[in-house]
Amino acid sequence: MGRPHTGHPPPPPTPLALLLPTHPPSPTAKCERVVSLCRCASLPPPALSAAMAPSARSFVGVLRLMVAVAVAVVAVMACPTSAFRWKIGSGGRVYYALDCDFYGKDLVRYLTRGKDCGGLCANTRGCTHFTWNKGTCFLKKGGIRFSNATYYKGAVCGKRR
Repeated sequence: MGRPHTGHPPPPPTPLALLLPTHPPSPTAKCERVVSLCRCASLPPPALSAAMAPSARSFVGVLRLMVAVAVAVVAVMACPTSAFRWKIGSGGRVYYALDCDFYGKDLVRYLTRGKDCGGLCANTRGCTHFTWNKGTCFLKKGGIRFSNATYYKGAVCGKRR
């Protein structure tokens, strides 16, 4: 409805100049404002959550889970190995990526085409991973993780599935 009518006109609006600060903001004002917003937007602590209605607790629980998943996704995307696009090759027997190398742990080497290197590894006892570079397929042995791959322009690396 609005304000009750008192017979007096409403007060004039406050001039904008009076609302603005008279001194320049500190260099950290923006950061302080962001931190303040973060504090205001933060989720309630678990003790406060317990006092909430069940539907609100469920919402807060789901929201916490969503935040955790988002943080995990960002962490995975920031991982250096995410730069490699791992594909399946050699009849589904190996994973491979372009411009990468698994350094060391050489088992044996063959002169071959790049597209044959993964199959050689899959058919060779003891081969767990490989790197092909400039016509040579380096079959490798021992435990390996995708995260062990390093950037090497022009090479192809992979591991058995």
